[in-house]
Amino acid sequence: MASGSRRKSATLAGILLLLQEPFRLGDLISVTGIEGSVSDIQARATVVTTKEGREVVIPNAVIFTNPVAVEHKQVEKSRIHQVMANVSRQ
Repeated sequence: MASGSRRKSATLAGILLLLQEPFRLGDLISVTGIEGSVSDIQARATVVTTKEGREVVIPNAVIFTNPVAVEHKQVEKSRIHQVMANVSRQ
């Protein structure tokens, strides 16, 4: 029974995380000593990739019940340059 309860707790935490969106794919997070870039957010767990390249699966219940430091990924804005030229025919 305890594992079923944990699964329900992790799933509920996952749903709440998806609704609140405290972090997104590509954001850097740190929770319970684990640091990495968010590579997947699932119903029961969040997957982060450490700077060493290891994938770590963190149950969403752990994320939901512990402090999480988030560094949001910077989204590069594309710039459009408009060039106006006067062309005269002679």
